Amino acid sequence: MSTNASIFVTWPGDDPGQVELVRSILEKTREGKIVWSKQGNAITAALPGGLQANFVMSAGPFISPAQSDWDLFTVRDRVENELVRVTRTSTLFAILAGQTPAPVSPLEDAARNLFVAASTISRPALDRAIDAIKKL
Repeated sequence: MSTNASIFVTWPGDDPGQVELVRSILEKTREGKIVWSKQGNAITAALPGGLQANFVMSAGPFISPAQSDWDLFTVRDRVENELVRVTRTSTLFAILAGQTPAPVSPLEDAARNLFVAASTISRPALDRAIDAIKKL
């Protein structure tokens, strides 16, 4: 299922191509065609064409390992050029203050959905090592 860039709601600062890329990564992640792995404070995936997708995990007093969240999402090419950069907007303080959180851009929304999919599917390096040994 391909998403048509012309149906995107425009948002100041959002590049429709970046939104399309993140949504495409989300789609392929859900199909199981992109494998994510947790490495330290990041969840990463190697993408076709030498691309690398990376979520930097949140670190803070309200974040537990069971309830992980992210601060930064990037997609880089093979020479480390940044193609996509999304910084997560915090909604915690608005919620604690009893306010409605501000809407997020389509790009951030796509990244948030991708994080949910990637963190659900990601497998620690130890699990991959166990699987590789069992296949011998």
